[in-house]
Amino acid sequence: LNVGVVYGTSTSAIINNCSSTVNLSGDGYIGGFISEIGTDPDTTLLISNCYTTGDIISTNNYTGGLIGQTWTSGTLTIDGCYTSGDIRGTSYVGGIVGNFVCSGDVSSIENCYSLGDITASGGFAGGIAGYAYYQNAASSERIVNVFATGTVTATYDGAGIVGYTNGNSSGSCLIDHAVALNKAIVNSSPGPNDEYFHRIAGEINPGTTLSNCYGFKNMTIIDSNHYIDDATPTSSAVTSGIDGLGISKPDVN
Repeated sequence: LNVGVVYGTSTSAIINNCSSTVNLSGDGYIGGFISEIGTDPDTTLLISNCYTTGDIISTNNYTGGLIGQTWTSGTLTIDGCYTSGDIRGTSYVGGIVGNFVCSGDVSSIENCYSLGDITASGGFAGGIAGYAYYQNAASSERIVNVFATGTVTATYDGAGIVGYTNGNSSGSCLIDHAVALNKAIVNSSPGPNDEYFHRIAGEINPGTTLSNCYGFKNMTIIDSNHYIDDATPTSSAVTSGIDGLGISKPDVN
């Protein structure tokens, strides 16, 4: 059963100033506000200034604090939204969107943040999006001006901002001005997948670009004893890496 206030395909529309404060649970696609939503070709959907505060729990895939899954052939913009509840699911679990899919023009998550803990019993878990998929050469995804603070836990591909990015190498995914302030990124099954846990993005593929990314330097990765080594903390090149440039809390304040 898919759970959310909205489900379906949108023609051009604006969803503005909406909120949900209830806890939700189920065994299908679950979003604090929208379970699943998409756009038709040549249409535009704007979701702005919306928030959820309840805990979201699914025993299946595609779980998001705001939206379980997006699939867009037109243009989608999620702007100025936040979530504060804990999010738990199987795989594709994100603080804003669980599975962020673009198969058309441009899909954007901008000026958004999440505060709750993100937990996947499987993988693809991120403070903003669990999985970002740019399906074809015309697809462009943007995750810009975002931050997350909750602990992210998974068995593979976990990170403070996006768990995994993938798609057509001629398409694109831009992660820019992203700040991971998470206390910890935890591999609940430490071992061969340790390399896919990072501050910004767990794993990226061709077509993905990171820029101006920062992460809390005291964040623990994988377990309570592992920290990212900021050997070159003043190097601007580090801001385009999957761990970002390490910053302290005074830097954030």
